[in-house]
Amino acid sequence: MTGHRQTLLARLGFRFGIDGPHAARTMMLGELRLLLGHSPLSANLQHGPVSI
Repeated sequence: MTGHRQTLLARLGFRFGIDGPHAARTMMLGELRLLLGHSPLSANLQHGPVSI
């Protein structure tokens, strides 16, 4: 990808490198496991905002 194209995409909100979407979401895996591990098996979408 050219530097000009990457600059344009960055201005639109796309991120690259270690701050890209895959790295950001991988970092949350531990927190997601913790949240789900403490949620009741009967939890549904209404429980989400209460848990967070």
